[in-house]
Amino acid sequence: MSGGGAKNKSFNDWKFAKAVFPIIGNLHFGGRRVAPERHRETGEDAANLLATKVRGLMKRSYLVMTAILFGALVSSAQQTTNSASKLAPVVVKAEKEQAAINPQTTPAAVTQINEQQVRETGVTTIYDLPAAAPGLSLSRSVARSFGDIYSSRGIANTEFFSDPAMVLYVDDAPAGDVFTYPVDLTDIENVEVWRGPQGDYFGRNAEAGVINVTTRKPTDTLEARAGASYSSFNTEQYNASVMGPIVPGKLRFSLGGGYDKSDGFIENSLRGSNADREENMNGRAHLEFSPRENLEIGLTVSGVKYNDGIRMVPLGGDPRKVSSDIDPSANAEGGELTLHVQRTYRDFIATFITTRRDFSLNPLLLDLDLSPMPGNTALIKQDERYWSKELRFESLPDADTWKWRGGLFLSTSTRKGDDTRDFIAPDGAGGYLPVSQQTKFTLDEDDYALFGQATYAGFGKLGITAGARLDYTEKNIDRTLSATPGYPVPPLNADDSFFTAAPKLTLDYRCAENILSYVSSGLGFKPGGYSAYINPPADPSFDTERNWANEAGVKTTWLDKKVTVNACVFYNDIHDYQIEKALVGSTDLVIVNAPEVISQGAEAELAVKPVKGLALSAAAAYTDAQFDRFTSPDTGADLNGKHPPFVPSLTATLAAHYNAPCGGFARAEYQTVGKTYFDETNTPDMTEPAYGIINARVGYTKKDFTIALFGRNLTDEDYYTRRQIVAVPAGIPGEPRIIGISAEVKY
Repeated sequence: MSGGGAKNKSFNDWKFAKAVFPIIGNLHFGGRRVAPERHRETGEDAANLLATKVRGLMKRSYLVMTAILFGALVSSAQQTTNSASKLAPVVVKAEKEQAAINPQTTPAAVTQINEQQVRETGVTTIYDLPAAAPGLSLSRSVARSFGDIYSSRGIANTEFFSDPAMVLYVDDAPAGDVFTYPVDLTDIENVEVWRGPQGDYFGRNAEAGVINVTTRKPTDTLEARAGASYSSFNTEQYNASVMGPIVPGKLRFSLGGGYDKSDGFIENSLRGSNADREENMNGRAHLEFSPRENLEIGLTVSGVKYNDGIRMVPLGGDPRKVSSDIDPSANAEGGELTLHVQRTYRDFIATFITTRRDFSLNPLLLDLDLSPMPGNTALIKQDERYWSKELRFESLPDADTWKWRGGLFLSTSTRKGDDTRDFIAPDGAGGYLPVSQQTKFTLDEDDYALFGQATYAGFGKLGITAGARLDYTEKNIDRTLSATPGYPVPPLNADDSFFTAAPKLTLDYRCAENILSYVSSGLGFKPGGYSAYINPPADPSFDTERNWANEAGVKTTWLDKKVTVNACVFYNDIHDYQIEKALVGSTDLVIVNAPEVISQGAEAELAVKPVKGLALSAAAAYTDAQFDRFTSPDTGADLNGKHPPFVPSLTATLAAHYNAPCGGFARAEYQTVGKTYFDETNTPDMTEPAYGIINARVGYTKKDFTIALFGRNLTDEDYYTRRQIVAVPAGIPGEPRIIGISAEVKY
């Protein structure tokens, strides 16, 4: 009887899988069929043929396994408790517990910021994270995430057309391109910042590391929060959330949202306005369904909309003033839908995640000369549709001898751009004439990957972790360019594929109960692609960046966990390093490959609790990244020994936090960023000297109410988070002194 029931269940699962198979394919890829194999006219060599076969295997295996698992998950939810094929009772941890790791027992460079630390440090946006994680640097650009550069250990994304180096995850769902990254962090349970290649552990490829954000999940207890703050430059921020049960034990919900606005601090003296005004609203809704004790189904919908100005000034003048003939703007909106299904079996956990993200920048209006002169503007429109699916299997949290995690990952994205640049140019006869240039492009990318790692801990104090990633990426560009007046430019249409195998090996040794040492060596990469802002006969393509990453570290706790000391050293040998540079005499950008970059350095974290209520912390990272073989494509100059852009030589944070028995608290923090170059030639105008800022926070908490005074950049330091050439040398000024008050109430 039992055997027949099991057979019937398997048959029903397979029938259901066959029924939903085409639905899943259309649902998660928006009806878009993956492009057929592309063959070079000259024929494929052995490597390309192997890549094609692997990609086909990945695709077929993933879709079949997804359909079967999805059918099994749904059909299991329909079983009654007296079903003959019911699993033996298991103890299931919630999703939020599954997401958390213990940094002190993890043989990798990972920093975790828990919910209490988020509240104490006042972390509200992604821009606050570099102060808490050594080695993470964020070069902020003109508006929200557009043009932002994330770097770690000498590796960074480019401004426009490379894949992310530092990948952002929110509740197991990866973000798309960097320009779509959400800025606000709300209802945070913890944040993990992983450094170094993580392609064998996470579904989406990550050469430099991962920012892994986990939000609070609803329980069977109704709770609500509301917060507000007011600070310098008429900056107002509001947020609220509520979560709790709909059907206790079965169905729970959470709702949250926020609104903020600011006058900005950059005065446009010509128009009597502020150039960097901001207004933003965001919302998020989550449903969590537990039909059985070993099955969790989550559905999340979120959205964001902002109407901002532009934070950019000409270099050489007042960093808080501009005289522009226009009011620059950046308007965008985006939405995300994520389905997360997790089932715990007797010996493993199966997880299925699918995410669709849509983002539209429409438009960004920028004054290229940052002056009263009319006519030199850029109007930029960009849209991205990003789909991802991940099917993951992993050992149970209490696994002893063997711990493992792996799966399959698919993503497809379409990015469309429509950029118009208008200039006033000399006509050759002593006068001037208007010139307009419009670039339209579509960039398609499909990615298929197998990833996984396994740890064997059967040697006592010694642990061995072996991991690997097989990644196949297809990219296509379709671009047209027109200029008035101008000569005809032929359309550009090209496609290519990139296959990479990236193994990784880690050895860890438990020297004592409180001391973990480890060494690791592995490969990381960013696939090649195309630059849309380049004209034939110049080559728009760039090659895959490959990084041989090596790391050795130690993690220790002392004095009954009152002292934590972690340190590591790293050595990266990076080939075909991707750099995005300005074309001479143009506002166009192109990605080129530097043959080799050597990046080496050290990171350290210290946390001390000397007395009750007092916590002292320090985090620092030193990076020495240099071109080992590189010749300027413009001048032919030897750039060996020069430093890659967007890589600060030093980042460090010192902090002290005190919680008094009466409910009062105080925090002081010093953050410094070392010298940073913003071009590959390291010219003085494109170099930001080292700087330091002081932040502080003081307040009072009583039961469920908190009020605080805060200050950022208390010494009013002038600095730039980015220097670049548009039509003129320009900079993105850092935030001036900010003084404010905040309050939060919980129910």
